[in-house]
Amino acid sequence: MGMHCATCVSTVTKAVTKVNGVEDAKVNLATADARIFGSNLKLKEIVKSIRNSGYDVAYTKTCWKDKHKSRRSFKT
Repeated sequence: MGMHCATCVSTVTKAVTKVNGVEDAKVNLATADARIFGSNLKLKEIVKSIRNSGYDVAYTKTCWKDKHKSRRSFKT
């Protein structure tokens, strides 16, 4: 299920920011994506949090990563 309103954005943002290691999340309604920033991000946990909040994850990729921080992007 895709995002279609501001409440959807808020729901996904709240879900992913509860995951250990997530420091910030930028969820965009227009592009239907979420950019997750943090340390030691675990893909499975982030995807699970998005799915548990009622949305599917269609695409994932690591945009930037070093030994301390990383950013992941998700299509919801």
